[in-house]
Amino acid sequence: MRVVVTGIRGGLGVSTISALLAQQLTTIGSVALVEASGSDSLDLLLGLEHVAGLRWAAIRSETPGSTNPGWNPDAGPDQVAGNTPRRDPDHADSVWSLPTWAGVDVLGGASPADLASDIGRDVLAALATRKTIVLDGGIGDFDIPGAQRIVVVGTDVVSVTKAREGLTGHGSILVVRRVRYAALSPLEISDVLGTPVVAVISDDQSLGRSVEAGLGPVPNRITRRSISRLAQYFLDLAGHE
Repeated sequence: MRVVVTGIRGGLGVSTISALLAQQLTTIGSVALVEASGSDSLDLLLGLEHVAGLRWAAIRSETPGSTNPGWNPDAGPDQVAGNTPRRDPDHADSVWSLPTWAGVDVLGGASPADLASDIGRDVLAALATRKTIVLDGGIGDFDIPGAQRIVVVGTDVVSVTKAREGLTGHGSILVVRRVRYAALSPLEISDVLGTPVVAVISDDQSLGRSVEAGLGPVPNRITRRSISRLAQYFLDLAGHE
């Protein structure tokens, strides 16, 4: 299963929602969270900036492994997916593996162009053989064939107007992020856009505090319930109870 999360504008917490969804989906198996926005900020959000492991910069490099010894050009995409042995099997924290956060394998630093390349498609295909993939698509209409698509929309008029002008992709669903001092309801947004709202994320100050502490996003009970509802939507599509 592949899920792409995008936002209709900045400031709606697309990366946070992507990470929390990926974490929730670990209840049914291995999950990879792949940065697809080109912002190179996922490591910072999750507190992984000093954690060893493979990043897309090594894959993108003209001389793979020169800046990050985690990339083994002989193993190729299968290595990223964990389908081949590490070069150093005696060390569990070897840099030849992806860094992890809350049980989720994280591949940061990729852009839409990276994932559209031959090696990008190969890496995603290799990951999909063993893992559910959640792609943090950032702002815009990033999509990949065969993926389920989430569009994050705020409860403000600007968000809904942009979504009405630019919402694309058959089968997209909405996650509504409540914005302070914005009065549009999730039902109104769904009616205007003609797209179902699967989850509503309220303002959660605990997320910012936990990120500042280097823990990554740690939601409160209300946010956790909303993310669980979102994850269940995809589990139902995949036939999981």
